[in-house]
Amino acid sequence: MGTSLITLQNQLNGLFFESEECVWLSTTGTRRGQQNNQLKEDRMPEKVSKENAAHYKWGNDCDGWRLKNENNFTVIVESMPAGSAETKHLHQKSDQFFYCLEGHLTIQVKDGNQILFAHEGITIPAGIPHKVRNVSDGKVSFLLVSCPDTQEDRINLE
Repeated sequence: MGTSLITLQNQLNGLFFESEECVWLSTTGTRRGQQNNQLKEDRMPEKVSKENAAHYKWGNDCDGWRLKNENNFTVIVESMPAGSAETKHLHQKSDQFFYCLEGHLTIQVKDGNQILFAHEGITIPAGIPHKVRNVSDGKVSFLLVSCPDTQEDRINLE
């Protein structure tokens, strides 16, 4: 894969995304967590929340809100009621980071389970089969960050 930059067309005007490493790069050369003063000077970024983000339903009455939905980077808040689960699957290109916000989230990874409690996270690299489940008696909410995005990159295994 080359090192070409893909322009992100979003409210953060002037930023670029290097898909190979999932690294932000501004037009001023800022990268890897350095402050981007150009963004501050140009305009204030818009706030996003579950109230104004695109909503969708999935699985057994689960909810998702797309907080950031770009070609190579997505941030989603998802909520799963007690007893719900998704289909075991993998992504060929996308790495995913799950971060539990409330409750506890069970992620079946390969032949075992990882249980995330509030304020814990795990990265699932591309190519690793996984299945997210809520085996608790209450709701679970989590952030899901994918790079690149998972559109047309999901292979169901069940």
